[in-house]
Amino acid sequence: MAQLPMAADILDQLRALSGQLVRFQGMDCRLVDVVDEPPIAVLQRLQGPGEIAADSYGHPVGMGPGFIDVAVFDESGSLSTEFRLILLAGEADGRSTG
Repeated sequence: MAQLPMAADILDQLRALSGQLVRFQGMDCRLVDVVDEPPIAVLQRLQGPGEIAADSYGHPVGMGPGFIDVAVFDESGSLSTEFRLILLAGEADGRSTG
């Protein structure tokens, strides 16, 4: 997918929100990373069951937080439908965040 010229600006703005609490599909999450290629927002689930964590050899070592990869753009270069479901904490319940 060829990125639009504004895509870099959107990813930079998204990076500025790293660490912020968000809501995604009814789950409390934290934005923990933004990947450039392909453009993905990485969310850490803050509730619900964790996932099995593996060591560098792929062996299970315990339970860790669950992560969700959300595509920022769709195939046409527009913001993806899934990405549009991410809400800053406070917006989800009608409160202002700032």
